[in-house]
Amino acid sequence: MMADSSSFNSTISEHLRASTTSLISSVIAFTFLKPAIADKGTHPCSFINDLR
Repeated sequence: MMADSSSFNSTISEHLRASTTSLISSVIAFTFLKPAIADKGTHPCSFINDLR
């Protein structure tokens, strides 16, 4: 079963957009979390517990 090329291309672009968005948010979260964890000098689990 072949999808037509236009719907196939839109599916690819949607997938790429979602992947890029999640990658950017991961980088941002890592950028902000890493200094906070390094400042505490503790295991990330205790840092996460402090957030609760």
